[in-house]
Amino acid sequence: MSGWWLPLVLLGVGTPGVLDEAGGYRFCHEPQYPLYRDERRWCDLIDDPHPSCPDLPAACAAEIDPAVDGGGFGYGSSGADGEGKGRKRAAPATGDGRKARRERMKFEIPRGLSTVAQVVLIAIVVAGLGLLVRHLLRRRFDDPADEEDASSTTEAAAPDPAAEAARQRAKETDVTRLLALARQEAAAGRFESAVELAYAAALRRLDGDGLIELHPSRTNGDYVRRLRGHAPTLAPALRDVAREVEGIQFGAHAATSSRFESILRGVLGITGRTATVALLLLSSLHLTGCGSSSAGPPEARPMLTGGDTSPSGTKAVLEAIASTGVSVAYRIETLTTVGEDVGTLIVLPDAGPEDGDWAPILEWVEAGGRLILAGERARHPDLELYEDPREATTTQLFNGMFLGFEDLEGWSIEVPPSGGLLPQIGIEDAEPSLYRYYRDAADSEDVSVYAVALYRGGGEIIAFANEDLFTNIAMTVDDNARAVAAIARPFDGEHSVQICTAWMTGRGSSSPLEAIRNADLTPLIVQLLVFVVLLVLYRGIAFGRLREPPGRSRRAFVDHIRALGTQYARADASGHAWRAYATWALEQIDARLPGERRRGLQATAAAIAARTHWPESDIIPLLVDANDAAERYGAPPSVRGPVGSAPTALEKLQRMAAMLEALGLSSRGASTTTTRATPRSGK
Repeated sequence: MSGWWLPLVLLGVGTPGVLDEAGGYRFCHEPQYPLYRDERRWCDLIDDPHPSCPDLPAACAAEIDPAVDGGGFGYGSSGADGEGKGRKRAAPATGDGRKARRERMKFEIPRGLSTVAQVVLIAIVVAGLGLLVRHLLRRRFDDPADEEDASSTTEAAAPDPAAEAARQRAKETDVTRLLALARQEAAAGRFESAVELAYAAALRRLDGDGLIELHPSRTNGDYVRRLRGHAPTLAPALRDVAREVEGIQFGAHAATSSRFESILRGVLGITGRTATVALLLLSSLHLTGCGSSSAGPPEARPMLTGGDTSPSGTKAVLEAIASTGVSVAYRIETLTTVGEDVGTLIVLPDAGPEDGDWAPILEWVEAGGRLILAGERARHPDLELYEDPREATTTQLFNGMFLGFEDLEGWSIEVPPSGGLLPQIGIEDAEPSLYRYYRDAADSEDVSVYAVALYRGGGEIIAFANEDLFTNIAMTVDDNARAVAAIARPFDGEHSVQICTAWMTGRGSSSPLEAIRNADLTPLIVQLLVFVVLLVLYRGIAFGRLREPPGRSRRAFVDHIRALGTQYARADASGHAWRAYATWALEQIDARLPGERRRGLQATAAAIAARTHWPESDIIPLLVDANDAAERYGAPPSVRGPVGSAPTALEKLQRMAAMLEALGLSSRGASTTTTRATPRSGK
């Protein structure tokens, strides 16, 4: 018997611990779990459900539609039809966040309403939503006034010092308990939970010391900024611990024993000497007790933490492989190189090298590695696969004579109906490793190859038609779990196994532009840039501090005249304006006709009539009124006397301006405010 005998004995009839309820496999323990259409292809194979997956038949019978974006690491397979064919779904980094599809609520405006009524109804709905959002925001954030009232109430209460000391001791005990629980979780192999408990202990200690205030609305960055103002020496330590914790929570790093110990050292530097002494005591008790060891039997090994637990996930696959005693983990690094400690590399669809360079992986295979292409179609001439256009309708798989697969004889390995592969990898002929019989159109028995394999150097390449056999739900059918563990186990059983998934293996964006493109935000960003450009063109761009433009220090004389005239009109001072203008007009006449006024008004009127062709009968009354107004201009108000109504004064002013213009004595701008006209006789 070949070298496969030992892992098969270790595996036994099943894989203990796989698909247990404690592992978070909801599809096995929730009768109303929503399954995707391509996952329902497995329902016909689950007549006798797995002992650890009792409720999967009920979930198949419920036929509840899942939400469109409800988790699940399903790539769709070549045998799926309808909704599941070739359709990718994003998977959460850990756990299973799938939800059932909810019935959509439709808001329809009642028919028969007028346009005005519809607008009013929409406005009422929008106003109601705005008030609701405002209320939620006010409830979300703390009110400083409430905090002041609470602080004043606390000060007024004047708590007993003994009670305050007891409260501090209780919080100190709570911190110690959290650290003890973190150590217990780490000893059980649940490093993610251990990291969260350790970080909670650090925050609880800082809250008990009054350095921060725990609140659901605050973030790690808020606590670090708070420490910068109250305890600057602790802020860098908390910042480093928070970065490590967030890296594990968001999937950037894997939760490992070494990373937990690093985070724990940072937490101990925060919690202080008392917690350190207590933790050392707990550690010594743990060393003297019966802790779990990786050298024990597979049943005693802790379950792996992290990974997707949905039906199309792969966490159960890792647990099945780990049950044989080998080290298995998700691969986080990119596939630029493969380490010598890796014995088997399982590549799921779209999880190959981002740059398409398979040369380093082929070199690793030739050095003795095992490459499993679980539905991955490598774009490389030496790894190209050729699909069989015929689709098999049967489910039972049989093993071929390759790589010790004869040890799988008699096992029941089943996958849903799907297409197959031609026995060729690249330009070399490959051997069928797994195949199935089916009846073709002529009702004759034919063979469909599900997996092919070939030797390459000191290693081997195994290619599967799809990834169906490497999913969580596949582990619930017959001997699939044992078969996957046997196929993936390295030759010597000492090297590790790594699984590459599209959402974990180095799929981070290398630049902000690539991140925007991967998130399908390119159209939105382009629209925002166009909007910014249009805004700059419309409003201009400031290259310095904005300042108010300086006011004009000089104004046109005509503006001054208009403003002065407006003030005269408001004060009903047309008589004053007439006196001032009459004085100025007589001075201009004396300058143009020197000596005429000394000869009398008759001589002045005759001289003006000769130049302007106005009748003397119209000029003499105007000169008399102007001379009378000029004599009274400098007199006190009590002796000035009346000048007539406002219309009369304005009419005199206009006639005098017209006469000066005819005489050629009007100032610049006067023509825009006066009326040029030749007086009619008799005026």
